[in-house]
Amino acid sequence: MVDFLADILRPIVTSYGVSEADLQTYLTQLIGYVYVMLAALVVMIIVLIAAVKVKKA
Repeated sequence: MVDFLADILRPIVTSYGVSEADLQTYLTQLIGYVYVMLAALVVMIIVLIAAVKVKKA
């Protein structure tokens, strides 16, 4: 997961002068927050789908 995010973010942040080693370090330290945000997104989508189904019923 860290490598995937690093591949996506590398072209953006290296233009600002961030080294690839620093990017890897930042992502490794913040991966817990990334997982929480992804979990919150999944829960939000499930709640949205459930709300649409309840509204139709």
